[in-house]
Amino acid sequence: MISTIILFILFIVVVSTTLWLFLVSFSLWQSSNQKTFYVSTPKHIAQKMLETLDAQKGRNLIDLGAGDGSILRLSAQKHETTSVGYEITMWPYLSSILKNYLFKKNNPQLKNLVQMHYSPALDADVSEADYIFLYTSPEFNQKLAYKLKRELPTYSRIVSLTFPLPDWTAEEEITIGDYTYWLYLKAHNESERSL
Repeated sequence: MISTIILFILFIVVVSTTLWLFLVSFSLWQSSNQKTFYVSTPKHIAQKMLETLDAQKGRNLIDLGAGDGSILRLSAQKHETTSVGYEITMWPYLSSILKNYLFKKNNPQLKNLVQMHYSPALDADVSEADYIFLYTSPEFNQKLAYKLKRELPTYSRIVSLTFPLPDWTAEEEITIGDYTYWLYLKAHNESERSL
C-alpha cells in the first residue's frame, strides 16, 4: 500500500515537473521567436505611473504587453478602473490566469474590472481606452506609436516605461531611481495622426 502511494506521488511529481519544463521551454522559445520578453514593473513604479495617468474610477485602462496582469490588478484595486490586458507570451499569461482568479476570489466587488486576453497587442481594440500602459521594447513601441495615433480617442493618456514612443511629443518625462517613463496626451499629438 505504501509503495503504491509513493509511486503515485512520484508519478505526480514527474508529470508536474515535465509540464512545468515544457511550459517554460515553450515560453522561452516563443519569446525568442517573437522578440518579446517579460519583465515585471516594480510595484512602486507602477503606482507612480498610475498616479501620473490620473487613473479614475470607472475609466478604461489597457495594458499592451500585460505580462502577469499585475498592473491590471493594481489599477482595479487602487483606482477601480476597468483594466484589460493583452499578452502573447505563454508563461506570464498563464500566471495571470491564476493570479487574476485569486484576485477576483479575494476581491469579489472588483471581479468584473480585470480581463486578460491571450492576444497580440497590435490586435487590441483601444478605441475606448482612457489610459494606456506600456512597458515594451523600442521596436514594438515603433509599431504601437502608429496604431495609437490612429485608433485612440483624443482624451487618452499614455505612460511608457523605459522606452519613449517614437514620433510622439511627451508631456512629461519622469525619473524615479533607475526608472524613466514618459506621459503622453493623445490630444497634444493629434496633428501627427496621419503618419
